[in-house]
Amino acid sequence: MPIKMRASLKLQAAILFATSIAASACSTMADVALDGQVACATEHLKLGYQFPGGGLHACTVTKGGVFNLTVYHEDVVDPPINPSPWYAFEIAGKTGTPVDVVLDFGDYKQRYSPKVLLDSGVWSGLEPDNYSISEDRHQMRLAFDLPSEHVRIAGQPLLDDASVKVWSSKVAETFELKQVTYGRSFEDRPLVAFLYGKEDAENTIIALTRQHPPETTGAQTFQYFIPSLLQALETEQLDNVKVLFFPMMNPDGVTHGYWRLNAGGFDLNRNWYDATQPEVAYAQQLILENTKESSVLAFLDFHSTRSTLVYSHPEEDLSPANAEFPNDLKQRFDRELDPPPKWIPGHNPEKGTSKGWALENLDVAGLTIELADDESDTRMQLIADVIVDTIITRLKVNSD
Repeated sequence: MPIKMRASLKLQAAILFATSIAASACSTMADVALDGQVACATEHLKLGYQFPGGGLHACTVTKGGVFNLTVYHEDVVDPPINPSPWYAFEIAGKTGTPVDVVLDFGDYKQRYSPKVLLDSGVWSGLEPDNYSISEDRHQMRLAFDLPSEHVRIAGQPLLDDASVKVWSSKVAETFELKQVTYGRSFEDRPLVAFLYGKEDAENTIIALTRQHPPETTGAQTFQYFIPSLLQALETEQLDNVKVLFFPMMNPDGVTHGYWRLNAGGFDLNRNWYDATQPEVAYAQQLILENTKESSVLAFLDFHSTRSTLVYSHPEEDLSPANAEFPNDLKQRFDRELDPPPKWIPGHNPEKGTSKGWALENLDVAGLTIELADDESDTRMQLIADVIVDTIITRLKVNSD
């Protein structure tokens, strides 16, 4: 739920008690540390963005104490870049101090509404009364009273490489998964995938996410989907299937707060035909190694965009067998979701997407599952569960 940033004294007291900062009324700005370096400061506030997932920014302060934060994108090898200005920064100071920040997106337009991370560890949307967007959407101004001594503000709740590793470890332990370090990223970070099931299983399900760093609603849905699928396979005792999943395709881009690309300057989901980038090339190698003797039932790539939808293939490009799972899923979505995701066949067929590569190399109709930037948590869980139910039903039909 959105939080009201100009909190009442009663709410402020509750926050102080919950976070054990009873003496904050006596604190000074020097007492409150940022997680990273200070980029600019006023007499009462410090602002920075040097943390994993922090945006590419430059900061100045006006005489009136307004922070001007320029939003930059990463270096691009093959322009233009997707217009998705990513911002993420932190502010520290005395609770209740007025904050005034102007974000300048340059030639690009605002996409993400601001989210706030409090000391409680919970992300919430900034109340609409506390931010305004210019008519041309090239600037956004945030004005609120600091709700605690240290907050992070970002276009989406941060889901950095470290937190994904924590999630992955818990899932791996729960379901006794095999962890595979299948390569190194452009900047030499480990690329990690997970395997579930028997190596000689006849069916394989492949899922991946975070090719594009800011697309966290897709990643959240992926994180609902994977344990739900594994639990369903165990409950139904379907042991002739294995699952291969990639929870962090682009660790460099996520760490640096990039809008779209990897550290090599490429859009990974336009690189699946050429495979010049290590993140794609190593993933393809692992996928092909694990599908030599099995049929791929589903290939799912989770992303985010402005509305929830599915990119598929034109039916004329699919064999009757390849069309079965996509048709099943569309029918389930249409029946169980209101409104259902828009279904778009033939999107970017020549542009090196993972779904196109999957059709050509794995003989499976790859699907790009796109979640709206502002999709609700409840609906993300429902979408994940519908996909799981469709897979389980198709596995049962195929086994009869």
